[in-house]
Amino acid sequence: MKSNMVTSLFRYERVQTTKAKALEVRRVAEKMVTRARVDSVHNRRIIAQRIHDPEILAKLFTEIAPRYLERPGGYTRVLKIGRRQGDAAEMVILELVDRKIEEKVRPEKESAQEKQSPAEPDVSTVEASEADSGTAPENDSEAAKAEEPKSKAKSTKATATKTKTSTATTRKGSAKTSSTAKSKSAARPKTGESKAATAKETAAGAKPKAKTEAKKATSTSKVGSDDKASKKPAEKEENATDSSEKAGASPERE
Repeated sequence: MKSNMVTSLFRYERVQTTKAKALEVRRVAEKMVTRARVDSVHNRRIIAQRIHDPEILAKLFTEIAPRYLERPGGYTRVLKIGRRQGDAAEMVILELVDRKIEEKVRPEKESAQEKQSPAEPDVSTVEASEADSGTAPENDSEAAKAEEPKSKAKSTKATATKTKTSTATTRKGSAKTSSTAKSKSAARPKTGESKAATAKETAAGAKPKAKTEAKKATSTSKVGSDDKASKKPAEKEENATDSSEKAGASPERE
């Protein structure tokens, strides 16, 4: 663990870890820096026992150690950054003193004035074009002035037609919506009116039925009375004939 942390310290020149680990790594790293101040095969082999990355080993001997040739120790510093959430361990930043800070290269931004102000044409080119054309700029200006009212009139006509079309479409849309609403209201009659209409229809249909039934009953009663009346004279006639026959037969017997 110590060798890995020392390697990362020499690679990034700054490490964030706990306070206990930082103090142990600091002790090992400073001894390596003091040994790397003298570049020899013996010192390289001893430091290579801890640092296994050849690029970091070369960086220690060629870049880091030469910075501290005139410094008699104290090659690192410890910066406290507070406690860690969870276990409340004290966190620190272990970094090399006089380390190189890599500045991020930002692209140069164009000034706001350059963006707003367009590029001015060259005076010499304008003069040369006027000299070649002669009175061409004056004629162009006059033609532009003459065309300005025409373009304004066209724009006003176009706006008027647009407004007319928009109003016509809105009127059509409102008429369609009103017609659809009326058709829906007509297609859906009120429940009270429908019930009253059905009740009237049923009552009107029931009255003719009652009248027909009453007529039938009266006709049947009349027929029965006629039959009875016709039967009575016939019975009387039969009784009269029987009596006459009995009267004629009685003298004969005598």
